[in-house]
Amino acid sequence: MRSMVLAAIAVAALAGCNKPPVLDAATGEPVKGPPTPAAKAVAMKIVDAGGVLSMDKKTLEQVAIQQLQRLHQQDPELTTDQLMAAKTGITKNLEAAVPQMKEAMQAALTDTFTKPELDLLLKLVTSKEGKAIGEHMQEVSEKSFQVVDAVVSNASDKAVKEMKSAWPAVQPKPAPAPTGPSGPGGPGGAPTIIGPDGKPIDLSKLGLPPQPAQSAPPAKPK
Repeated sequence: MRSMVLAAIAVAALAGCNKPPVLDAATGEPVKGPPTPAAKAVAMKIVDAGGVLSMDKKTLEQVAIQQLQRLHQQDPELTTDQLMAAKTGITKNLEAAVPQMKEAMQAALTDTFTKPELDLLLKLVTSKEGKAIGEHMQEVSEKSFQVVDAVVSNASDKAVKEMKSAWPAVQPKPAPAPTGPSGPGGPGGAPTIIGPDGKPIDLSKLGLPPQPAQSAPPAKPK
């Protein structure tokens, strides 16, 4: 975090002393040639000083622990021995990849800054004053993040309450009236009238009130 804050301060300082770039006549884009060996050397010194990202053993250890937490969330059944073996493997792989990561950061610096800008950035990240500013800015950043995090949480809670008040809970629809196996006129259904063709008449379509169900005629005495 400290190294990232230092880099941000350096960028702000450089913004005030940059000269207007030479623009390409055809494209209008700044003309920038390949980095010189001197610029690469200064950029690597910035990387080694932790001016971009710290690559020391403590930082790699923290990264390995973060990865272990992710692995444990993905597979909670991993044993302690398995997690410790994974941590050893992660740390080993990270240490082996340090040169590659440093080269990538070096290339990012030389692609972004000119040689004079790199010289100023190196002075800032390696000076006593620059280190002190970075440490103090880290404290400021942490306090600011706490405030921003609280504001974001409150904004989210407020939005949820407003949404719920504007969109009340939908009431469940009443269950349909039970019907018997023979349709609307069957057992448990609304009474119907049997038409001349022997089929039930749907009174609701005629706009008529429901009528008592027709009952079978009484059996004739023998």
